[in-house]
Amino acid sequence: MSNVGFVCPECGHRAQEAGTCPTCQDEALLDCTRPDVLQLLMEMDQRRRDRLEGWTRIGSVLLGIVLAILLVIVFPPISGLLPLPRFMNVVLLMVGVGGGCYFLLTRLIRVRPRFPWVEDVVAGGPS
Repeated sequence: MSNVGFVCPECGHRAQEAGTCPTCQDEALLDCTRPDVLQLLMEMDQRRRDRLEGWTRIGSVLLGIVLAILLVIVFPPISGLLPLPRFMNVVLLMVGVGGGCYFLLTRLIRVRPRFPWVEDVVAGGPS
């Protein structure tokens, strides 16, 4: 763990000496020999993944609603496929389209970890 050095929490730049980040200019480099700093870096990556997942969920719901309404307008017989009231068919269509959008968006859009090497260092592997 001693050869990891220092890292910028904003851009992920790694350096062997303490100081400020050459990329961000004003950001202080964090000491990666400290376990609490490594934990902080892992939590920062997790927060970025969680934020993207939340936005993906919201976008999928909105996209599901809009696409389902457009589908019912363009192709009205689709709202009568199941033996339920028309409103329930449209709601189920929204849920299905939204779920499909969520599935596709989570496969297409991924957050690249800013600190991919941290988990290896914590586990005792190479840095």
